Amino acid sequence: MVMLKRTGRRRSSTAVTIRTVAEQAGVSMMTVSNVINGTGKVSDQTRARVRQAIRNTGYVPNYEARRLASGGCSRIALLYSDQQTPFLAQVLLAAINASTAYGAQLLVRSSNSPTKRSTEKLVLNAARSGVQGLLLVPPYAELLVGSAVLSEMKATAIAAAGPLPSMNTVRIDNRSAARKLTTFLIRLGHRRIGFISGPPTHSGPPTHADSLERRAGYQGRVEKSRDSSEDRTHQRGGLHL
Repeated sequence: MVMLKRTGRRRSSTAVTIRTVAEQAGVSMMTVSNVINGTGKVSDQTRARVRQAIRNTGYVPNYEARRLASGGCSRIALLYSDQQTPFLAQVLLAAINASTAYGAQLLVRSSNSPTKRSTEKLVLNAARSGVQGLLLVPPYAELLVGSAVLSEMKATAIAAAGPLPSMNTVRIDNRSAARKLTTFLIRLGHRRIGFISGPPTHSGPPTHADSLERRAGYQGRVEKSRDSSEDRTHQRGGLHL
């Protein structure tokens, strides 16, 4: 007969709890909870005192216990459309790490040919699955601007070309970046500078917002140059980055 030895350790009586933080900050446990969760009305001074107490005590919220106490867990959906997106792997890894750290569940959804209607359908299906927040990789954010499906759900656009109404955005300044790159080439002595933009529609200009911003930065820098001998060439490519 094999005896199984219990290896789990008992919780130390000196473990740091939310009560410890409350006592050090001189506030109630409810106030500490409000500061941690970003809820309730807490003054800036009290919030700072609570956060300092958290740092001093080394308190770490038990997100798993909070999930069990609430009878469920937070759910976040990540929407993407193109597996060739250069930064997709980094976005996925970061989303997985963050959701795990906070005890949230991450759902990943995609569509090969996203349209406004298909994107709204994805969001509605996600909402029925209990999703409370969205991470949107291009072009989903732009497709959902002004859509009623976001009225009850928080959304964050990743790598958006510019600010978007009713959304948080994580973005870079594409126009400034293209201007600086063009300046760099000019300073190296290059005078025939080409620009490959994103894919066009059937007969019109490229509609990918990042491509439009980069092209504007490139054209603006070339037109500002004092050297009239500079030549520029614009070609439309089939891939946008």
